Amino acid sequence: MSGESAKISDEPLSTAHPVVLLLLDGWGVAPESEGNAINKKNSKNFSKLLSEYPAGILESKPFPESDRYSLLGAHHQLTSFLSESKISQMYLMESEKAPAVAACFVGEDNLGQIECKIISSPVCDAYNLKPEMSIDELGRLSIKAIREERFGFILISVANLEAVAATGDLEATKKTVARVDSLLGKITEEVLLKKGTIIISSTSGNVEKMIDVRTDLTDKESTDNPLPFLIVGEEFKGRSLFENDAPGGDLSLLEPVGGLEDIPATIIGLLKLDKPVSMEGEDLLKK
Repeated sequence: MSGESAKISDEPLSTAHPVVLLLLDGWGVAPESEGNAINKKNSKNFSKLLSEYPAGILESKPFPESDRYSLLGAHHQLTSFLSESKISQMYLMESEKAPAVAACFVGEDNLGQIECKIISSPVCDAYNLKPEMSIDELGRLSIKAIREERFGFILISVANLEAVAATGDLEATKKTVARVDSLLGKITEEVLLKKGTIIISSTSGNVEKMIDVRTDLTDKESTDNPLPFLIVGEEFKGRSLFENDAPGGDLSLLEPVGGLEDIPATIIGLLKLDKPVSMEGEDLLKK
């Protein structure tokens, strides 16, 4: 696979008001603790959005990354359905995430129907030595794609959190959270300027539990903790779509509203399309 774009063959029906899925892999949900790299100081944009827009948590599945991305993409069905519906699509990722996004979410048969940008992840001994990875280029291309107004659906996969947390370096991970939070703020601002909607979520946790409380040792493994689900758009500001708001902005006090399998149906609903009968999962905004 290359990072070159493959243009869709047909003109989209509409590219106004884009729907963006921003995946912050590694961002799980857990109470504040010494081993939780996420705090209110390094996640100011996330916390602000949490106070202004509907938020819930999703149940995590103890599956390999390939299975989680396959579930998130409805086993390639989301990409193919949007292509059939003439919705132009852009997928942006670092090479660290390319196998999961391209092969498991999109599917090889669908690659010719979308535009795909793959940014090379840096070559280094360990990602805590270069925790920013290629986030600046990912952010630049993401904002460019939003401003172009050519895409009805944009997926942005962020690699930093999961990759840096896997090194076990808590301090480097805290800095990475702040860097990713800054990107989140910029991308969200651009989407709102275009009167679009952005879903902010993750496929697995890691950064929220970097110390094993039983042994007090570093924990480098991905977790099965719940995942965040924020829906940000002009029409959703100030609304409460789920049964309970997060008390004091603490998502860890909530019960899951669904799972990764519900995100494809939610995206389809936001695009004002009818979900295919064969697609599993439910529109989380209509549950």
